[in-house]
Amino acid sequence: MTKRGKHSIKYRKRKRQEHFLRNLLFSTAYNDKVQGESVNVLTNREILEKLCHTFQEVHIIPDHPRGEIIKDTRQRGSLQKY
Repeated sequence: MTKRGKHSIKYRKRKRQEHFLRNLLFSTAYNDKVQGESVNVLTNREILEKLCHTFQEVHIIPDHPRGEIIKDTRQRGSLQKY
């Protein structure tokens, strides 16, 4: 029997990689205390290298360029949910 949707292995692997990517971005981000924002300091290539080093198969391709605001006090960051 084939599992589909949220219970499939491919879905769980992709979600695990998304979680790893989010934690990686927040742990290495520069936190600006004055403007209240977190800025990405890794390039897409560095992020992809860390994903390939940690996982055998990479199911997601990062699109977070260096210098992008990932968290903001005005809820306008790229990784914030509205």
